[in-house]
Amino acid sequence: MNKKLERFSQKFPLTGAGIEELSETLEEKLKLVGVETQNRIRVRFSTEESLLRMRDQFGENTTVTLSMWTRFGRPVLQIEQEGERYNPLSKTEVELEDWSGTLLTAVIVSLILETLCEKFSLKKLQPFAMPLSMFAAMGVAVLLNQVLPEQVAKLTWWG
Repeated sequence: MNKKLERFSQKFPLTGAGIEELSETLEEKLKLVGVETQNRIRVRFSTEESLLRMRDQFGENTTVTLSMWTRFGRPVLQIEQEGERYNPLSKTEVELEDWSGTLLTAVIVSLILETLCEKFSLKKLQPFAMPLSMFAAMGVAVLLNQVLPEQVAKLTWWG
């Protein structure tokens, strides 16, 4: 994952076809910089789910801007929508706000575990990186929720 991605920005409508086009563009750009297939699929599904929730909130007449670039050899993804702030991980009927911090922790732990597996040639442990990261993230979330004050324990996404 050491290829540089030139800064890219494009607007997409929040229609079914627009979300599909954005997802395909995202996957193509991630492939260009060498992101593994499994990680590209994870990012694509997470992004599609967030965009569908945004469409439910704002309607199909809304557009979003996908921006991508690389920083320190890693791809950076930014999706912007003009208007009021909205967190697609928290403003749902099932209230996923508590899970947004857990998801972020799981992704970070997963990347760390996968990197360690590659660096130390632990190929047998690599398939377990994601499940282990989910358990670790849940543990961190429970621990932080018990230890930190309520105002600090909640993660707010200012997207």
